Amino acid sequence: MILPATDFPFSERFPGFEFDWFAQDAEGNMGLFSTGGFGPVPLVVQRHFQDHDCAALGIALPHAGSLDVWQDVALHGLYVFDWHPHAGPYRKLKQPEGEMSAELHQLIQHIADLPTFNGAFRQVEGIAMGPGGELTTA
Repeated sequence: MILPATDFPFSERFPGFEFDWFAQDAEGNMGLFSTGGFGPVPLVVQRHFQDHDCAALGIALPHAGSLDVWQDVALHGLYVFDWHPHAGPYRKLKQPEGEMSAELHQLIQHIADLPTFNGAFRQVEGIAMGPGGELTTA
């Protein structure tokens, strides 16, 4: 496994570069949030972005670079949310279509200060970020 570089702050890596981060919902489901290079990222995620990068490396993406990549992510048992260009919110693109491996679950669960959405991903079409960085229904 190749680990991401950790000798630079989040602010020097972004904006404009794709970044995927994780959150869980009140039911314990995991979701991947894709910024498209411009979506908002909770401060707690910015503080621990290397943990999110490491967890993302645990997802095999045979269709990276195409829209089929979201199918790859869903097959790993994750909800997929993608930043809607220019204005948001994060829109749900996929529901889990496979079981999450114990290894991937552990990688995500060990992310420091993993954000939690107080609702259920299965019940929403989109997720926004509130003024305090909390995840809210869009």
